[in-house]
Amino acid sequence: MTTLMFRNTVLETIPHNGQIWFTSAELAKALEYSDSKRVTVLYNRNSDEFTSGMTEVLELSTSKKSTTYDNLRSKIRIFSLRGAHLIAMFANTPIAKEFRKWVLDILDREVGQPVYQPEAPARFTRTDTTRNLARLVWCITHGFRFEQAWTNTVYYSLRDVTGTPSPMPFEAQHIPLLAEECRCIYYVTEPLRETIHEAEKQTLKRILRKREDVHTVLADIQRLFENCHRQQQRGVEDRLDHWHEDEVKHFLTRH
Repeated sequence: MTTLMFRNTVLETIPHNGQIWFTSAELAKALEYSDSKRVTVLYNRNSDEFTSGMTEVLELSTSKKSTTYDNLRSKIRIFSLRGAHLIAMFANTPIAKEFRKWVLDILDREVGQPVYQPEAPARFTRTDTTRNLARLVWCITHGFRFEQAWTNTVYYSLRDVTGTPSPMPFEAQHIPLLAEECRCIYYVTEPLRETIHEAEKQTLKRILRKREDVHTVLADIQRLFENCHRQQQRGVEDRLDHWHEDEVKHFLTRH
């Protein structure tokens, strides 16, 4: 292997067919992803954009000569300079733009040929799309005591499922993923919200007003939460009311 320097990061390359190639791990390091699987996710989502000259799967040795396991080999996906450039086009880390330019400079020196530059993925540009997503999140989180903490966590989940680090904007292609994730979260939060509300009502009415036995009331409340847990395990799809489903459909169509 030979090495290249991007900023202060040393990148190991693989010579293949007379060209420079990178592994997913090296591209993740250059793009400042903490997990090399992020590169794999980007490729899997956009594999139809890559040609055979951009990426291949090689069987490489994964053991050191000094060990007794000299013949250990594994299949590893590698990317050419053009493939690395395309991965960086789909990446949304702060350093991705600089890395794309760096790759182009090397490509110009190596082959002196122009590289295909696809359009960047469409971002959320319409205000109503962002507003509709915010309303969906509100539908999920309103009524909880720690509503802001719930809101922050829901957005964290949405960014995680789409692979969008903060503060980068969501892309238009993420809309179906966002809608489905909101549905899944709602299946969990709605029965929980109703259970908490009912527990508070029973505490006020039965313990404070009617002076019922505390242990009896608390046992009934415990059963409420156990029932809530069973509903969450089933997915409780029957609890997705028409009002909330309309909100999801509205978000899906207004973009």
